[in-house]
Amino acid sequence: MTASILLLICLRVLQRLQIFGNNLWEQIKTTILNFHKKEEISLRLGLTLTVASTFAPQLIANLQEKNPTLHIHVHVDNTQSIEAQLLENELDIAIVEGDIHNDNIIHEAIIPDRLALVCNKDHELADKDIIHPADLYNQNFICREKGSGTRAMLEQFMNLYKTPYHICWQSTSWESIKQAVLHN
Repeated sequence: MTASILLLICLRVLQRLQIFGNNLWEQIKTTILNFHKKEEISLRLGLTLTVASTFAPQLIANLQEKNPTLHIHVHVDNTQSIEAQLLENELDIAIVEGDIHNDNIIHEAIIPDRLALVCNKDHELADKDIIHPADLYNQNFICREKGSGTRAMLEQFMNLYKTPYHICWQSTSWESIKQAVLHN
């Protein structure tokens, strides 16, 4: 059932983009009919690194267990790249933790997200119970690359409170970021 919902979402996205050609519409109908006949079906799923590193593997395993004819092809990238791939019809659907900026993509929040600050145990902010925006003034940050949803949330927060900051390390890898925080 979940795979059918995903396909319906794809149809709404295609309809919204107004790219229904006769050939494309026939391919979509065939795909849906094949799914109900239990023939093999493929789904191109885009995930951001945060999503792929947390709940997505279990979600995909559950989907494939319930729908053995469903073959999910996963592509992991940052929010900005995933958004571009959706618009270029390289992906059917995506789960991202960032904001979608293109009005041609139908999107819906499915899980609340929040940003948490972490620092080395020797950092001046480590012993504070509450950290105020002013405490972050001119601090060095280790963060994700431009285009990631996590980076966008940090930038929005710092801009909201007009707090200057310095990015001393940026990475596409959560492991690299964790190691940098541990040793910095």
